[in-house]
Amino acid sequence: SFIKELLFSYLMLQRIRDGVHEFLKERQFRKYCHALCDKENLRPPTDRLGDGGFCEALRMHRNGKPVTVRMYDFSRGTNITEDLVVNRKSEENRSTYAREVVVGTYLHKKHPEFPEVIAHDSDDEKGYIVSEYVPGTIIGDAKFTEAEAIKGMAHVGNQVQKMHRLKL
Repeated sequence: SFIKELLFSYLMLQRIRDGVHEFLKERQFRKYCHALCDKENLRPPTDRLGDGGFCEALRMHRNGKPVTVRMYDFSRGTNITEDLVVNRKSEENRSTYAREVVVGTYLHKKHPEFPEVIAHDSDDEKGYIVSEYVPGTIIGDAKFTEAEAIKGMAHVGNQVQKMHRLKL
């Protein structure tokens, strides 16, 4: 009975610690988000578009127009699925972020159908990219017929082919 009570107390303390950790993480995220809004003349997020790896995508507004803001936390690992997490080093995440900025900027200049990178910045721990908002359905939520899926895959294939021709 004493061991059960001790174990229960230990588990409760762990839950409290985890809850405090999540609260502080969310608070830090909000603080960073507000500073970003001030710096880039953005209105606070209207929608959370997605979350994965070391990046979170939000829809915000800048000068009355919707934009996509991808906020990067270089210390996070990369979630392939809920069960599979690849631990990456901060340097790898910073390198991936820098490549996304360069490739995104270059692709829009060569092919205007790619979203424009409007602003970006980073420090040792975090970074962000503000780009044109492209409306549509989140791919994971979409319901396609077979013909629509084939047409969509052909479109993606064409875009990837353009990127390969540009040696990106």
